[in-house]
Order: sequence, then C-alpha cells, then structure tokens
Amino acid sequence: MTNTQANPGRLEIAEPLIIISIGKSYRKGQSDAKTYEDVRKWWIMADDRRAGRYQLVLARYRDRIVGAYRPTVWAPDNLFIPRKYGFAGKPAEFYAWRFYVGKWVPSEYRTRAPVRYFEPGD
Repeated sequence: MTNTQANPGRLEIAEPLIIISIGKSYRKGQSDAKTYEDVRKWWIMADDRRAGRYQLVLARYRDRIVGAYRPTVWAPDNLFIPRKYGFAGKPAEFYAWRFYVGKWVPSEYRTRAPVRYFEPGD
C-alpha cells in the first residue's frame, strides 16, 4: 500500500491508537518500508506497558497521517537512552490503512510532543 491510496478528510479516532510524528526523517513519496523504519523506533515513553495497550500506531508528517502499523511487541532501547522504546510490527490491514492514511490531523491533535495517545471520541 502506498501513501497515495488513502482517502482525504479529517482524522477520526475509531480505536485506541498512538500517533507518532516522524517529522524531519520523512520525505514525500518515500516507501512504506522507510516510513515503518522511521516510526518504529526510538521514542521516549514512560514505559512500554502503556504503549502495549494500543494496537495501532499512526505515523504523522506535519498535518497528515502517512502510515498505519500494528505493533506486535514493544521493547526498550537498553543500549543508549533509558525510557526510549520501539516496536516491531506490520502494516495495518487494508481497511485500517484506508481509514487512516492520508487523513488530515486537526491542530488539537498536533503538539510538540512526538508521541500522543488517543482513545475513541478524543
């Protein structure tokens, strides 16, 4: 699936999810594999238990969702910086990809914090 296959429109939160801003590492038109590598590691989080409760991670670049992934495991970066975590996973299934990727992220969902947690109805 490429980022261009998604439907435009405003982002709606339909399930518990994490939005991670991949900012400077993202290049328009890059592959989904590169987007996955950009979003999957390493992010400062209180602990992986909170992240583990969320079954969907969305990659955000500026005001758009550019990727959707289902983490299978979260792990700490024990070598360099404590409290940094990453995940291994796979691209979200087709319906989730179509529902989220390409959507516009409202300003109230965008902050300077690169990792944000959301629940349905937020």
